[in-house]
Amino acid sequence: MAETIVFGSPEPNIRYVTSKRGLTHGKFAPLHKGHQLLIETALSEMDEVLAIIYDCPQITPVPLTVRANWIRSLYPTVQVIEARDGTGSGSSTIR
Repeated sequence: MAETIVFGSPEPNIRYVTSKRGLTHGKFAPLHKGHQLLIETALSEMDEVLAIIYDCPQITPVPLTVRANWIRSLYPTVQVIEARDGTGSGSSTIR
C-alpha cells in the first residue's frame, strides 16, 4: 500500500514530512566566501542541502567537475548536481 505524505494534515495514519531541504545553484566560478556563507547557512538551517552547479565555459576556464569537487571536498554532506548544459537549454546531464 502506498503511503500518502501530507503537510499539516490532521488525518490519522498519514505520515508528516518534517525534513527541510535547501537548494542553491550557480556557477561557483570560483567558489568564494559568499558562496561558502550561503552553503554553510543552508547546512545550519536545513536537514539536506543540494547544490546545482552549471557549466559556463564562456565565463571560466575552470571545468565544471573541478568546481563541483571543490564543494564536495569542503561540504561532503551536500548533494552536488552538475548541470552540464548550463541554464539556458532546459536540459542537463546529472552526474
